[in-house]
Amino acid sequence: MTDPIWRRVADFAVQWADPSSPLYRAVDNVWLEFDVDGAPPVIPIPSVFLAPRPSGQEGAKGVAYEPDLDGYITTIETVIQLLSGNELAPRKLETLSDCFRALSSVEHVFQVGLMLSRGAEAVRLCINLRSVEGIVEYLAGVGWPCSEADVLGVLEPIASLVDYVCLDIDVGETVHHKIGLECYFDGIKQPRTEPRWGVFLDSLVRDGLCTADKRDALLSYPGYVDENAEGIPWPAALRRASHLLGGRSLSTFIRSLHHVKIVYQPGERLEAKAYLAVIHHWHTAALRG
Repeated sequence: MTDPIWRRVADFAVQWADPSSPLYRAVDNVWLEFDVDGAPPVIPIPSVFLAPRPSGQEGAKGVAYEPDLDGYITTIETVIQLLSGNELAPRKLETLSDCFRALSSVEHVFQVGLMLSRGAEAVRLCINLRSVEGIVEYLAGVGWPCSEADVLGVLEPIASLVDYVCLDIDVGETVHHKIGLECYFDGIKQPRTEPRWGVFLDSLVRDGLCTADKRDALLSYPGYVDENAEGIPWPAALRRASHLLGGRSLSTFIRSLHHVKIVYQPGERLEAKAYLAVIHHWHTAALRG
């Protein structure tokens, strides 16, 4: 708590946990992201991502849900001010509001991010749009200052290989040039049951966005390890919990591929980033075999 960013994160958490706070129901979940290249610093600084939950009035039977867009935007503004420690400049707030208002009723922002560890002032919006055409139309609608035809030329081949693509944009006083295209398979399927992972990664190798060695490593990454594995220093707290459960459940970490993001910036070479996932799971005795 000696670091000002961590103090702001703590202040946000206190409000989020308070049932009387508007943030209590307005924020669904929060992620802390750490950039690590080499040995971590003494005090690692996080970037913060959160999933906003739309507010509004439920209509009568047969009547459409009516979102409270103004209240929604106000909540996002409050969260950004809490975490950044600064009030949003009017122009930045206007651009951010325009980005939310440009969404249709079937489109939504699933993550709002503040890259606090990088000192970035822009707000990251991760957006689930309805189609490739929807992504291009949305970028045009929010004043993205680049060629729609060029990004469509990147998008269409990618989208033909995966189930859907989400859009990442950085919002300051304007929408920034650089965008991210997050590529997913439905249900976060893994290579063992989804052969298109191999086809997709092969295409990245052909395009020079991934080495063959990294492709092979990604395809072999999914799997699991449990507390009985030899030579692995299992977390002490999980060992204690397992002991208390009396062998009825097995402490297990599951590894998976989550998604691949293609970073597009006009005039720059495309970049591919793989996002790996690890979750802890208690396997019951019936599942051990």
